[in-house]
Amino acid sequence: MTLSKRVIIIMVIAILSVVTLMSTKIGWDYVTTTEFCEICHEVEFEAYNTPGDSLDYAHNTHSVTCTAYHEGAGSGGALEFKERIGIMLLLDVTGGSAPPQPEEEVRLENKKRCLKCHQDFQLKTSGLLLNPHENVKDCASCHVGHKRGLSEQVCSKCHSQPAESLKTEGGRHSKRGCAFCHPTHGYLPKCTDCHGLYHPGGFEACNSCHTNAHAPKKVEFGGSVNKTQCILCHGTVVQTTFGTQPTKHAKVECTQCHPVHGQTQSCVNCHEKHTPTMAETECSKCHQIGHVPTRVSYPSDTSKDLCAGCHPTEASQLASSKSAHADKTCAYCHRQHAQIPSCTACHGTMHGLSSGCATCHTSAHDLKFPQKT
Repeated sequence: MTLSKRVIIIMVIAILSVVTLMSTKIGWDYVTTTEFCEICHEVEFEAYNTPGDSLDYAHNTHSVTCTAYHEGAGSGGALEFKERIGIMLLLDVTGGSAPPQPEEEVRLENKKRCLKCHQDFQLKTSGLLLNPHENVKDCASCHVGHKRGLSEQVCSKCHSQPAESLKTEGGRHSKRGCAFCHPTHGYLPKCTDCHGLYHPGGFEACNSCHTNAHAPKKVEFGGSVNKTQCILCHGTVVQTTFGTQPTKHAKVECTQCHPVHGQTQSCVNCHEKHTPTMAETECSKCHQIGHVPTRVSYPSDTSKDLCAGCHPTEASQLASSKSAHADKTCAYCHRQHAQIPSCTACHGTMHGLSSGCATCHTSAHDLKFPQKT
């Protein structure tokens, strides 16, 4: 049996188990208890269980359950509430998504729900000169209940990987709580709800590059992005490199070297090493600009061994030389690539001559010292 078939069978069993449980009286009654709601809604229950003058704790002292407020009136409301809870349980098992429930839909029914217990609310203040309950449309405009939403700690119990990604790679998204983007469970917002169309003209689907909204700066291209789109943001870089010194690199797609945004493939994925012992990271010591690989520069402490990868003859001559040149690094004389300094830059005028040193001393890597005659 393949792994995919096993997963399907497990999901079917899980769904049937949930349906079976929900169809029993035990399951039917359990979803209306405060204990069931508290499994996820720890934020709300902090106010419900904390002694004080809050509306939530007042309901607690009178044993008012969550369903007294959060389900509709009558038997129809109870059925609708339990149906909605059952759907959410199934979505948890199957990984499906649910549309958001508008906040306004709940607030418009606040007064009706309150009147289930507080029919005499107007009588309690009718004797006041200014009756605060007169013509009131929304009880919650004054009597504010618990803070809405789930804490990140609660969300991470089931969604540990997204929570970890948001914490370590979330960027500005990490400053928002889960409920900012997901006001109801399973709701996936559009990026343009907050960001607008950030890359106009070249991109329509944000998730073609930003595949993980919990790590938005980790951009994985795959085969969906071409050079024309990259130029929208990186046009200056391309023009000042490929445009001025075009090489074979200019003919390949950007994603061949940059499969992930901000990262560069190792050079040896395409190119042979200069020497078998050369480390992968050493390419950039000389070829510091990948867009212009023929522009070679290096630090003053570059080792002879690295130079020997391309210049083996000169390195061999220098290694066997008995002259003081053998103690110097290649970069000591060749401070820029392919630059051959004059001997007088170090030695000054010797033998009354300012040029023609190589006539007697031949190669600087293998100095000769002819005997005087």
